[in-house]
Amino acid sequence: SEIKMKKEQNVIYLRSGIEVLDAYLRGGLSPGTITELVGPPGVGKTQFCKMFTVIATLPVEMGGMGSDSTVLYIDSENNFSATR
Repeated sequence: SEIKMKKEQNVIYLRSGIEVLDAYLRGGLSPGTITELVGPPGVGKTQFCKMFTVIATLPVEMGGMGSDSTVLYIDSENNFSATR
């Protein structure tokens, strides 16, 4: 899927490239905001976070925020696996 960064009315969105997901997110995730994901185990919360972590750190020309971007991942259940 195509990874894009969309700018509308001075708001930047990180887009997943998955049309239905980006529409549900009203354009994508907006950098500089906090996004909380909740749901039962196995629905894809961790994969969602990892996907947007990669998108955010891509070079600007590839739709990301560049190598100097920062992503904060908070795992409140202490289940994060770096090897995953």
